[in-house]
Amino acid sequence: MKDFKHKDNYEAAEDKGRQKTLGLFGANLNMVFIQEKSCSADVSGTTMLHIWYGEIKDRDCKSTTYDSDLIEYSKWKNLQNLDKSALHYYINFFTDNVCRVYLLNDIKMHDLYISTISAPVSSVEDKGQKDKLMIELPISKAKVYKYNNDN
Repeated sequence: MKDFKHKDNYEAAEDKGRQKTLGLFGANLNMVFIQEKSCSADVSGTTMLHIWYGEIKDRDCKSTTYDSDLIEYSKWKNLQNLDKSALHYYINFFTDNVCRVYLLNDIKMHDLYISTISAPVSSVEDKGQKDKLMIELPISKAKVYKYNNDN
Protein backbone atom coordinates (compact mmCIF):
# COMPACT_ATOMS: atom_id res chain seq x y z
CA MET A 1 0.00 0.00 0.00
CA LYS A 2 1.00 3.58 -0.53
CA ASP A 3 2.90 5.13 2.38
CA PHE A 4 1.47 8.52 3.39
CA LYS A 5 3.50 11.03 5.41
CA HIS A 6 2.17 11.69 8.90
CA LYS A 7 2.30 15.43 9.65
CA ASP A 8 0.00 15.63 12.70
CA ASN A 9 -2.87 13.82 14.43
CA TYR A 10 -5.34 15.01 11.80
CA GLU A 11 -3.18 13.70 8.95
CA ALA A 12 -2.57 10.40 10.77
CA ALA A 13 -6.33 9.90 11.12
CA GLU A 14 -6.91 10.85 7.48
CA ASP A 15 -4.17 8.46 6.36
CA LYS A 16 -5.76 5.57 8.25
CA GLY A 17 -9.01 6.08 6.32
CA ARG A 18 -7.10 6.46 3.05
CA GLN A 19 -5.24 3.19 3.60
CA LYS A 20 -8.49 1.33 4.29
CA THR A 21 -10.12 2.87 1.22
CA LEU A 22 -7.16 1.82 -0.93
CA GLY A 23 -7.29 -1.68 0.54
CA LEU A 24 -10.99 -2.08 -0.16
CA PHE A 25 -11.44 -0.28 -3.50
CA GLY A 26 -7.96 0.50 -4.84
CA ALA A 27 -7.83 -2.20 -7.50
CA ASN A 28 -11.28 -1.30 -8.82
CA LEU A 29 -11.36 2.51 -8.83
CA ASN A 30 -9.35 5.43 -10.13
CA MET A 31 -8.73 7.48 -6.94
CA VAL A 32 -6.91 10.63 -5.95
CA PHE A 33 -6.66 11.47 -2.25
CA ILE A 34 -7.20 15.14 -1.47
CA GLN A 35 -4.65 16.49 1.01
CA GLU A 36 -6.24 19.93 1.47
CA LYS A 37 -7.91 20.22 4.90
CA SER A 38 -10.40 22.82 3.68
CA CYS A 39 -11.72 20.61 0.88
CA SER A 40 -15.14 19.02 1.37
CA ALA A 41 -13.95 15.65 0.05
CA ASP A 42 -11.19 13.25 1.10
CA VAL A 43 -11.00 11.41 -2.22
CA SER A 44 -12.06 11.91 -5.81
CA GLY A 45 -11.93 9.91 -8.99
CA THR A 46 -13.48 9.08 -12.30
CA THR A 47 -15.26 6.17 -13.87
CA MET A 48 -15.99 5.81 -17.59
CA LEU A 49 -19.20 7.77 -17.04
CA HIS A 50 -18.81 9.92 -13.93
CA ILE A 51 -16.65 12.08 -11.74
CA TRP A 52 -17.04 11.15 -8.07
CA TYR A 53 -16.11 12.54 -4.66
CA GLY A 54 -16.00 10.82 -1.30
CA GLU A 55 -15.87 11.66 2.38
CA ILE A 56 -14.12 8.93 4.43
CA LYS A 57 -14.78 8.26 8.12
CA ASP A 58 -12.87 5.70 10.17
CA ARG A 59 -15.18 5.10 13.13
CA ASP A 60 -13.95 3.92 16.53
CA CYS A 61 -16.93 1.60 17.08
CA LYS A 62 -18.56 -1.51 15.66
CA SER A 63 -21.03 -1.22 12.79
CA THR A 64 -23.74 -2.54 15.13
CA THR A 65 -23.26 0.16 17.81
CA TYR A 66 -25.80 2.60 16.31
CA ASP A 67 -28.87 2.15 14.12
CA SER A 68 -27.85 4.95 11.72
CA ASP A 69 -24.71 6.72 10.52
CA LEU A 70 -24.19 10.43 11.07
CA ILE A 71 -22.91 13.04 8.65
CA GLU A 72 -22.70 16.72 9.45
CA TYR A 73 -25.23 18.68 7.43
CA SER A 74 -22.51 21.15 6.39
CA LYS A 75 -20.35 18.28 5.04
CA TRP A 76 -23.35 16.86 3.14
CA LYS A 77 -24.05 20.23 1.49
CA ASN A 78 -20.39 21.12 0.82
CA LEU A 79 -19.70 17.72 -0.72
CA GLN A 80 -22.67 18.05 -3.06
CA ASN A 81 -21.71 21.62 -3.97
CA LEU A 82 -18.26 20.55 -5.21
CA ASP A 83 -19.78 19.42 -8.50
CA LYS A 84 -23.54 18.99 -8.79
CA SER A 85 -23.19 16.56 -11.71
CA ALA A 86 -20.72 14.27 -9.85
CA LEU A 87 -21.47 11.25 -7.67
CA HIS A 88 -21.02 11.86 -3.93
CA TYR A 89 -20.10 9.00 -1.58
CA TYR A 90 -19.92 8.79 2.20
CA ILE A 91 -17.58 5.95 3.24
CA ASN A 92 -17.69 4.66 6.85
CA PHE A 93 -15.21 2.10 8.19
CA PHE A 94 -15.91 0.33 11.51
CA THR A 95 -13.79 -1.69 13.94
CA ASP A 96 -15.59 -4.97 13.10
CA ASN A 97 -14.26 -4.92 9.49
CA VAL A 98 -17.49 -3.55 8.03
CA CYS A 99 -17.58 -0.63 5.62
CA ARG A 100 -20.84 1.11 4.74
CA VAL A 101 -20.88 3.24 1.60
CA TYR A 102 -23.68 5.68 0.88
CA LEU A 103 -24.32 7.14 -2.56
CA LEU A 104 -25.65 10.46 -1.30
CA ASN A 105 -27.12 11.37 -4.69
CA ASP A 106 -29.67 8.56 -4.31
CA ILE A 107 -30.84 9.50 -0.82
CA LYS A 108 -33.88 11.77 -0.68
CA MET A 109 -34.44 14.28 2.11
CA HIS A 110 -37.70 12.57 3.14
CA ASP A 111 -35.62 9.46 3.98
CA LEU A 112 -33.52 11.37 6.50
CA TYR A 113 -33.81 12.51 10.08
CA ILE A 114 -32.05 15.82 10.79
CA SER A 115 -31.31 16.96 14.33
CA THR A 116 -28.96 19.07 16.40
CA ILE A 117 -26.55 16.92 18.38
CA SER A 118 -23.87 17.88 20.88
CA ALA A 119 -20.79 16.41 19.21
CA PRO A 120 -17.01 16.72 19.46
CA VAL A 121 -15.61 19.80 17.70
CA SER A 122 -12.89 17.53 16.28
CA SER A 123 -12.88 13.77 15.82
CA VAL A 124 -9.08 13.77 16.16
CA GLU A 125 -8.29 16.11 19.07
CA ASP A 126 -10.16 16.91 22.28
CA LYS A 127 -11.45 20.41 21.59
CA GLY A 128 -14.66 20.05 23.55
CA GLN A 129 -18.24 19.74 22.29
CA LYS A 130 -20.51 21.94 20.25
CA ASP A 131 -24.00 21.66 18.80
CA LYS A 132 -23.91 20.42 15.19
CA LEU A 133 -26.70 19.97 12.69
CA MET A 134 -26.48 16.28 11.81
CA ILE A 135 -28.13 13.99 9.27
CA GLU A 136 -28.89 10.43 10.34
CA LEU A 137 -28.40 8.17 7.34
CA PRO A 138 -30.55 5.01 7.40
CA ILE A 139 -28.30 1.95 7.26
CA SER A 140 -30.70 0.41 4.72
CA LYS A 141 -29.49 3.02 2.19
CA ALA A 142 -25.85 1.85 2.40
CA LYS A 143 -23.96 -0.75 0.42
CA VAL A 144 -22.11 -2.95 2.91
CA TYR A 145 -18.62 -4.39 2.39
CA LYS A 146 -16.42 -6.60 4.56
CA TYR A 147 -12.74 -5.64 4.57
CA ASN A 148 -9.47 -6.93 5.96
CA ASN A 149 -8.42 -4.63 8.78
CA ASP A 150 -4.63 -4.72 8.63
CA ASN A 151 -4.34 -1.14 9.89
